[in-house]
Amino acid sequence: MDPQSKSPRFQTLIAVLIAMVTVTGAIVAWRAATIGSEADDAEREGLLSTIVRERVDATNRTWLYNDLRTFALYTEYQALADRLAQDAQTYREAGDEDEADRLVREAERYRLLSDNLRRFLFEGYITSEGTYDADAFLARRWAEAARKADLEPQDDLALADTLRLRAQRLVGGTIFLASALLLLTLAQISRSGLRYLFLAGGVTLYLVVLSGLLIIG
Repeated sequence: MDPQSKSPRFQTLIAVLIAMVTVTGAIVAWRAATIGSEADDAEREGLLSTIVRERVDATNRTWLYNDLRTFALYTEYQALADRLAQDAQTYREAGDEDEADRLVREAERYRLLSDNLRRFLFEGYITSEGTYDADAFLARRWAEAARKADLEPQDDLALADTLRLRAQRLVGGTIFLASALLLLTLAQISRSGLRYLFLAGGVTLYLVVLSGLLIIG
């Protein structure tokens, strides 16, 4: 038996290295679990943002459709009022004052209905051409909602993917740390000259893995 195999200094070195690898592995496992939890939180936020985004979009479009229905009635009553007013003028020119007065009253009734409907419309979306600017309505409603809630899930989901990849790489690092630990253990129990080879391999692998883990974070 090689007397150097029982050298206290050698055994102490091996024990210290094994302890270092074990502690590093525990830290890396904790860090991987922490980053994995952060990835889950980011993914959860992304999913919540997606739900809020869809709800806001559905609400905005519901308001838009209601506004468009009101606008359609508004324009229809306006057109009826204008046509009745023209017919009244035609009857008045023909000398039929009674029918002209009746049509004028009818036109005023539709004009009043049109004006009342106008009060239910969101202001600023009726263009100078008399059309309704649906895109402007949706854009403004979306901007108002975005000031109150996160409506961009892409950032959270991308962050979740990045964090999860980091966690997976850290977990992969623990496998190599286990390999380094195995080599150091073999160096500790070996009684042949191979113990130095196991020692060198374990230390080299540990340092390489440690450098990679520091880069990963």
